[in-house]
Amino acid sequence: MVLLALLPVIIILLLLALRRTPADVAGVIGWIVTAAIAWLFFQTPLQVTLLASLSGLVASLPVSMVVATSIFR
Repeated sequence: MVLLALLPVIIILLLLALRRTPADVAGVIGWIVTAAIAWLFFQTPLQVTLLASLSGLVASLPVSMVVATSIFR
């Protein structure tokens, strides 16, 4: 079960290091794998999975704004 929980991280690392996939694409693929594992294996309701993803997106918005302003400065 621990390996299943680590699977999205391993997939993202492999995509970035071996396939040289852009980080945004690797992140989306990692999110899809994570949501699928939560929904199919851990039996998390799809609504809970999507609301948790939305909550994480909203929570990370201030950090994203700081990074964006430092890049465009």
